[in-house]
Amino acid sequence: MLARADQPVRLRTERLLLRPPQPKDAAKMQRLVSDIAVARTTGTIPHPYPPGAAQAFIRRLLAASQTAAGNRLTLDLAIARAEDDAFLGMVKITSGPSAAPANVAYYVGRPHWGQGYATEAVWAAVRFGFEQCGLDRFETAVFDGNDASMRVLAKVGFRSIGRDVRFYAARGGLRSVRLFGLERCDRSTLCPRTVSRDYGTHRRDAEG
Repeated sequence: MLARADQPVRLRTERLLLRPPQPKDAAKMQRLVSDIAVARTTGTIPHPYPPGAAQAFIRRLLAASQTAAGNRLTLDLAIARAEDDAFLGMVKITSGPSAAPANVAYYVGRPHWGQGYATEAVWAAVRFGFEQCGLDRFETAVFDGNDASMRVLAKVGFRSIGRDVRFYAARGGLRSVRLFGLERCDRSTLCPRTVSRDYGTHRRDAEG
């Protein structure tokens, strides 16, 4: 069954809650993305991060009332720890109306690296896209040298599919990237070998 377009998306995993970001997340978000070690792994977060930018970002998302609707979606979800709802980072999936692949992007704040949170969040978001939104394929780009993010994608099941050079204003221009892709097996579920559900055995990578 596809996700209903009139309901905000909330996904639970073993340790995480993926939910719409809330105003209470703004201060923690501002601190985490102000860290250049986090910002430089993304294509959109500027450094220095402007004061008040996190609060404005959350306000825009709430005003947009983002939901998932079939094969067209733009979905930004906060990665929160299930036990105390602490904000850890963000994961975003986007897709368009054409046959172009969907995209997944994510970050986890540096204090929370090495605990498998990024892997767990990306797995949940991708599975939701496949099983509840009818998506067929994901592709994502990772900056050369960001080995931790490449390991996260590999653990979720992504495969290296090539290289490219792309323009990122937040990173000051053209950057070399590695491309990774993941396809759905059928109309209802992922391949048994595509996604690891064994959260307890994730390696403790820099971004986890």
